[in-house]
Amino acid sequence: MNFIQSFLLAFSLSLDCFAISISQGLKANKTKESIIILAILFGLFQAGMFVMGFYVGSYLLSFFSSFSTWIAVGLLLYIGVKMIKEGLEEDEEEIEVSNLKEYLLLSIATSIDALAAGVSYNTVKVDFALTSFVVGIISFLMAIIGGFAGKQIGSKFGKHSEVFGGLVLIGLAIKTFLS
Repeated sequence: MNFIQSFLLAFSLSLDCFAISISQGLKANKTKESIIILAILFGLFQAGMFVMGFYVGSYLLSFFSSFSTWIAVGLLLYIGVKMIKEGLEEDEEEIEVSNLKEYLLLSIATSIDALAAGVSYNTVKVDFALTSFVVGIISFLMAIIGGFAGKQIGSKFGKHSEVFGGLVLIGLAIKTFLS
């Protein structure tokens, strides 16, 4: 597998990171640091799950495949509904402690497809180190771009833009369920 193929795989895996980062950037309280933390987690989880899938192989996929879609859908729905609820509340107070928990859940939800991609790539001759690195970097960069784009939109439209972000996550959950 050459760099172009690695890049295309990484780009396709990073699209969910991009969309979710936009939705998170829309939240009124997001700082530059929180966007960067989310992007780092996305990059680490995407690359890490790809590596895990590559090494653990088809055994793990056969174990998780029957309910992996439900895990991703559940996590995306949970956070999407929570964002809509927060966007509709008049109270501006938000508990920052939950962000790391939410970020970890989002990182897991978006990385399930990277796990499956890693499993499928363990049967193909690939430059595994290059592909893993590119998956992590591209996911990180797409999350940074999405997070800051969402922050710009959120600063213009206020706290109620969280409702839109929540709807994006619910849309991703429906897309994942229907796939």
